[in-house]
Amino acid sequence: MQLDVRYGPTMIASKEFLLPQQAVEIAPFGKTLTKAKIEFQQYRKYESNSSITFDGGTKPSPTIKPDEPRDVIK
Repeated sequence: MQLDVRYGPTMIASKEFLLPQQAVEIAPFGKTLTKAKIEFQQYRKYESNSSITFDGGTKPSPTIKPDEPRDVIK
């Protein structure tokens, strides 16, 4: 099997990235060779943000204690 990947500069969200532009794969299929040409295009930027806040006000956080052990009935 042979794989040839060509890279080039690509603009995404006003920034330039070096990304694959084209790939060619040559692989045996029975007694013959097959060739697959792949073109990469229409790259998109996906982004996510999150934050977690706890509003404790001016009071200190309460101390959390584990539950008291319970009596076991045999």
